[in-house]
Amino acid sequence: MSLLSIIAVLVIIGFLLKWYKSNRPEGIIQKYEENAELFISGLKTIGKIAYGKEELDEEVLQMKDWYIRLKEKYKHDNEKLVMVAQDWMDYIFNKDQYSTGFYLMLENNDEDRDRRDELKENIFKSEEIENRFAHLLGQEYEDQLRDGRRKKKEESEKFRSV
Repeated sequence: MSLLSIIAVLVIIGFLLKWYKSNRPEGIIQKYEENAELFISGLKTIGKIAYGKEELDEEVLQMKDWYIRLKEKYKHDNEKLVMVAQDWMDYIFNKDQYSTGFYLMLENNDEDRDRRDELKENIFKSEEIENRFAHLLGQEYEDQLRDGRRKKKEESEKFRSV
């Protein structure tokens, strides 16, 4: 075997090992978490630009805590871990899309019905992921989620009545 053949075989083996590692549950979870961090960066940026906020919203911070808890709770169940990591990435993606879309809608004085429907879809998807996380964590967290939503709704109604 020539030196060139040996190098080619080693390169192919290297690519196969890299592919194998990235397609194992740990690799998939890592990809989801990296994507979630990118979306968190986007959320922070739009928060600074649009609202002058340095921190993430309280509900996003709560979900981050819940994600950490779920990772620990299911650390021996790779199927659940992948599902939870994908939900976490999707949650942050939907929050980022909502924040950006809402800001652009306000900035452009946009009354586009399609944009409003997209924003509603982002909210519904985020809420369903919150529901799944709370359910996986147990009744105490489901109660906490329900109480938080009730308080948020009451605050919103107070604001509208002013």
